[in-house]
Amino acid sequence: MPATPDPRSSGPLQPPAGVYLAFDYGEKRIGVAVGDTISRAPRPIDTVDNQTRERWTRIAHLIEQWRPVGLVVGVPLTLDDERQPMTEAAERFCRRLKGRYHLPVHPAEERMTSLEADLQPVAGQSRDAVAAAQILADWLGRG
Repeated sequence: MPATPDPRSSGPLQPPAGVYLAFDYGEKRIGVAVGDTISRAPRPIDTVDNQTRERWTRIAHLIEQWRPVGLVVGVPLTLDDERQPMTEAAERFCRRLKGRYHLPVHPAEERMTSLEADLQPVAGQSRDAVAAAQILADWLGRG
């Protein structure tokens, strides 16, 4: 069984097979992407308003719809590998996801994904959802 990855690493070498949902956690919005270990081609699917209680209902609906084997959450660090206020918020989100949905939650390094999303936008998708797809791509080993 693979060890829980350190948020500063790109993830496990071989994640358990199946579908994953990834989250780019932000104070206002949470980007969501879906991908799997076969195609390793994540795609952005949704942006959840993080300022309402309905966020949990929306996340539950996405989990029911996609039936993932695990969840991946971007945990941001500074360019110097230092923790920042959003690091704590993302880790708290990880704990809440695990407690609510009883799925494995994998923290994944998130650095510069919003900038990458701005540089490579996807038509019809928010930068948050595109950033979530990048987080999942990195975690799945696409880099």
